[in-house]
Amino acid sequence: MPAYISRVCHLSLLLKETGVQVSDDEYIITITTGLPHLYDPFLISLNMLPDSEYTLANVIVCLNNMESWTTTLTRRVFSCHVTIGVAL
Repeated sequence: MPAYISRVCHLSLLLKETGVQVSDDEYIITITTGLPHLYDPFLISLNMLPDSEYTLANVIVCLNNMESWTTTLTRRVFSCHVTIGVAL
């Protein structure tokens, strides 16, 4: 996820070099539009954030937390399948 976010930020910097201003809302829209369907619950939770918490920095923190949680969950499910001998 950090690489994906860095890529979006890099593209934004390239736009800024040409004189295009990119707002935080445009960053957030660009980042969230490119997410796979696995992140749909995350996107729904973003809509529930109060305006004061709907910032680029907060969205990035929440997104990184979501990725960490998803990675941990996937590892546990895989470990469970291996432990009980279930083929994936």
